Order: sequence, then structure tokens, then C-alpha cells
Amino acid sequence: MSGCQVGGTPSQITGVATGAAVNHETPAKEAVLAFVEAFNKRDLDGMVRCVQGAKNSEPLRKLFATEPNIPTIIVTVTGETPTATGAVVTLTSRYVSKPPSTPEAERKEDVVLIKEGGDWKIVPLKNPSSEPGFVVGIATIVSQPEMVFSQAKSAAKKTSCLSNIKQIALGMLLYMNDHDDKFPKTTVGLETVLNPYLKNNQLWKCPEDTGTGPSYAFNPALAGKNATAIEQPAMTVMAYEGKEGKLAYRHRGMAAVAFTDGHAKMFTAENAKTLRWTIK
Repeated sequence: MSGCQVGGTPSQITGVATGAAVNHETPAKEAVLAFVEAFNKRDLDGMVRCVQGAKNSEPLRKLFATEPNIPTIIVTVTGETPTATGAVVTLTSRYVSKPPSTPEAERKEDVVLIKEGGDWKIVPLKNPSSEPGFVVGIATIVSQPEMVFSQAKSAAKKTSCLSNIKQIALGMLLYMNDHDDKFPKTTVGLETVLNPYLKNNQLWKCPEDTGTGPSYAFNPALAGKNATAIEQPAMTVMAYEGKEGKLAYRHRGMAAVAFTDGHAKMFTAENAKTLRWTIK
């Protein structure tokens, strides 16, 4: 089977795409159903045949090998709109995890297809900026597995960085609990000051930071201050990713920030304008 075709009879495929019987006069819909069927059967070569730009299934084999509980996708096709070069298939999608648990809520999505020669191909996202629907998301993985693996690694490093700064902030709170709720008198050498509470020097290094020295710094406005002097602890910066009052946006334009109440989150340069650096 060279193109993106539905395997089996129409009655067999109807169960794959709940509520959407196969109509042989709408090949774009069939291509989407064929892709879903291939995914659910773990037919990696079949998935590749259905996606524009997909070249081989070997990277997918590595992904499937590391993820034994990949869910089953259920789709309901609700419409198809012709375009100059292909069609847009409108559907809802959801997944059912293995072992069975509560199914993911349905998502509405538009799947763009293009006709290449005699085959219909799903057009993947080139630069996904938000979480796509299940069918489009999987198609994007099929076409660009290397990018997806790279993004997964970046996401893991981002999570690690956020965890680091949160633990550092909690270490500071433990220190203050032993020192009359006061911050250290200086922000210099805090790795040594907090070591009895953190006991892990690796926490001071962001996995994306290739430079020397610690990846995180403390807000100097807090030096020697009592916690009771801080009017808005949930909004006042305690520690941040960077140095000398400047955030280092190492995670796709985001930097980790911890607040004086102990919580931490990522900020873009635009959102960082709202950060509070003074205690009053």
C-alpha cells in the first residue's frame, strides 16, 4: 500500500472514528481515518505515509519503545471544506489511556490536508506554539520527531530549573525559620549559607546554563529584612534565574523566579515587567 489509504472495509473503520462512517467520495476524510487507524494499530509506516514531509518511521520506533502506554485516539469527523490545494477536515478527538482511566476531554480541531500526486497528506504544524489537537499533534510528531525530542529535552530542563529555584527558596525559608524570620544580611555567598538546608550544590546550576558560577541570584532588597516587612510576599521576588538584577531567559524566552512566600514560576520578558522587587 503506497499511499495513505484506509485498511480494511468501511464497516471496520467506522469503529475507529466513532460516528463517522467512511464515504469513499471524501478522500480527505479517509486519509484522516487511515492515519488514526494506523496510530491505533501502531502501524508506524502507515502513519508516515499519511503525513506531509514524513520520511521514515525509525525515530517513531524509538518513541513508541520508550512509551509503552500510548493511548488510543477516538475521532468523530464532523465536516470537510475544500481548499485550493486540498481540504480541511473538521473533527473532535479524544484519547483513551492504557490502562483504561478517565478519557481525555474532547478537543475540536481542523486537520489541514494537501493533495500530492494521487495521495492526500495531513499537513503538520511547522512551529507549534500551543498544544494542538491530538490528530494534528501526532502528525507533527511523525513529520518532525527530532524537533519533538528536542522540545521534550528542553521542557525537562525547564522543569528541572523551576524545581531548583523552588528548592532554593524553600531552603531560604528554613534558614529564616532558624533566624527570627530574617533574611541573611548579604546576598553574597548564599550557596554556603544555605548548604545546611539544601545539602545539594547542584541545585544552583540550571541545566541550560553553560557559564560558570551559580545560575540563580537573590533580590538584594531583602538583605537583612524581616519577613513581616514584606507587604506582598506572593508578589515579591526572592530569587531569580540570572544575576545583577537581570533575568536570564534560557528556556525558550522564559526565566525562573521564586517569591518570598516560597512559590516559583516561569516568566517571559514581558510578564517580568510586573515583578515586584521592593518590599513595600
